[in-house]
Amino acid sequence: MSDETRISAIRPELVGAIWPAVVELLEPSVDTAKGKFDIENVRDDILSGALVLWMVWQDKKPVAFYTTRIVEYPQRRAMAMDWVGGKNIRSWMHQALDEMEAHARRNECQHLEGFGRMAWGRLLKRRGWEPEYVAYRMELGDGQG
Repeated sequence: MSDETRISAIRPELVGAIWPAVVELLEPSVDTAKGKFDIENVRDDILSGALVLWMVWQDKKPVAFYTTRIVEYPQRRAMAMDWVGGKNIRSWMHQALDEMEAHARRNECQHLEGFGRMAWGRLLKRRGWEPEYVAYRMELGDGQG
């Protein structure tokens, strides 16, 4: 267990310096997208400003990364959490959710939303998150075309 957990947004111009750690910790999450995205797509979105990259570190070492983005709906504004990957999730997730909520409020968002596997629901439910919908998928052929 770490003495201190720190979380901060990473400016796009600093991403290159930490990219190997991002790949190590975030790529397994991106791989769950089953061919819709790869880690380089995520990097492009971070560098363009479409996604904000957050780093979680303990004992001065990165232990996790996650991304957020603002979603503009016709009737409201939301903050979405798309990619989350790292180690020791129970030691930092509540702090990360607090930071996301504060960041969403600073950006005048009316709600938070996230996309992930069913296991996330158990963790997020304790924080007041509710399932909104279920996504279904069917591959056509080999999924390559």
